[in-house]
Amino acid sequence: MKEIIYNHLHKGTRRNGSRKSDRTDELHSSIVSCISDRVENFHENFSVRYESKIPCVYGNTFSVDIAICDKDTGKLHTVVLAKAFVSSVQKNRANNANTSIGEICRILGANPDVNVFFVTYIANSIPNYKGDICNRMNKKDSSYIDLDKVFDDINIFSDDVKSKVYFGTVSYDLSGIDYHTKESFHDTLLVDNVENIDTNLFDRSVEMIFV
Repeated sequence: MKEIIYNHLHKGTRRNGSRKSDRTDELHSSIVSCISDRVENFHENFSVRYESKIPCVYGNTFSVDIAICDKDTGKLHTVVLAKAFVSSVQKNRANNANTSIGEICRILGANPDVNVFFVTYIANSIPNYKGDICNRMNKKDSSYIDLDKVFDDINIFSDDVKSKVYFGTVSYDLSGIDYHTKESFHDTLLVDNVENIDTNLFDRSVEMIFV
């Protein structure tokens, strides 16, 4: 898990790095590896497709990061939606949550028997950049709406829908980082700077979905 976090941050702090496919491709394959490490005979029982299009409640298709299918029946079992934040989370706090709510509607409206698994990587303290300069640090709990904590209180969803949605937020600390610019963030980041990784939500969700 430490290497996954390091790799997504190191690639994400390059110029336009968060938008490059090598970062997301590696992130998605690493998530599947983490799931398979926790589920006995995962690859014997499930097949995996990346950037897969599935039916959408709006009548077209929706591209999901990872589609996991039952190998025997070929039916879609779980979709994984991955998010890995690098910086400036606060300014999109509500939009990030709104996006996830919309994704739940699009997927489960057309695929009611499918599990929706959000896997999110986020530091406990996050730099906020104005241009290329860090103007402040924000705490995760004030910058990011962790839907795992509030989802049961969102009354627009039925209990059946809620039973198909899982949140696997992975949080961590970073030490020894020079956050002054995005370049200095990139240059001072080492694998061993990643500390205190909390995978409890991820582990719990994987067990509930696949075991």
